[in-house]
Amino acid sequence: MKRLITLALVLVFILPFSAAAQRSKWLKKQNVRVATTFNYYPAVDAFTYFSEFSREEDTRLILSYREPNAGTFRVVGSRTTDYETTTTLLSPSQLISIGGSVQFENREGIFQELALTKFAISKSSFRQDIYVFDDMGNTIDLYFTGTEERMAAFAFRYELGKYFGNPKYDILRFGVAVSMEPSLYTFKRTPYDSGSFPYRGRIFALEASLIPVATFKLSKKVSLDLKIIPNLTIASFGSIKAENPILTEDQKEGFRDFEPPALNVAYSILLRYQIQEAKRSRRRKP
Repeated sequence: MKRLITLALVLVFILPFSAAAQRSKWLKKQNVRVATTFNYYPAVDAFTYFSEFSREEDTRLILSYREPNAGTFRVVGSRTTDYETTTTLLSPSQLISIGGSVQFENREGIFQELALTKFAISKSSFRQDIYVFDDMGNTIDLYFTGTEERMAAFAFRYELGKYFGNPKYDILRFGVAVSMEPSLYTFKRTPYDSGSFPYRGRIFALEASLIPVATFKLSKKVSLDLKIIPNLTIASFGSIKAENPILTEDQKEGFRDFEPPALNVAYSILLRYQIQEAKRSRRRKP
């Protein structure tokens, strides 16, 4: 029993140091670059809401004039009017963003990269004050309309790829990478007037891509990467809901003409700076 406890303690203390040492050796063999990224992503698909209802009107008396001084009353019975409404709400989108990345490339040109591609929090509002006056110019009513909107977007992309060519001598190199990119959007629209209802939503998406890369060497430590990113959406969860207590749960939730997998194309420009050069492995003397 004591031997097992001793062995467990040794493993607990030695394994973290061993892993750190391995990471340190691995890191020394990598070209490490940091970058400022400029990204463009297309807008997220819109959500559509559809509802229908009926309204019944009461019986009324209507006076119809056949002559200037004579007329007849006719009774209009109750009638039912059907209404159908369709509301389209553009989903929260971040078209252009500035982010950052860190890249590790070994001497064979194989690289790993982690990039922050979307990070934004915004708030906007619209308000319209409406005054109602009588024929004497007196204010008889005042009401206002408008909305307040809050949006947030967050996404990062992991890439595993390879550059072709010699980074020391080639001004232009090409590469290719596979990537995974999870994204999260949140959205809230709050109306100012009491006759409208708020919308609240949260959307999570997971995209995969095969990315062609072109890199231009600007100086010994500075380079510029251009990427075309054909994102294949392989999963999308969440929705935007109208918080209207009159609607059913199905009516509250908007729907999209969207089923994964779906393809969209994004673009990225990266200005890189190399902060570490890979060390050559020492050859052992025979």
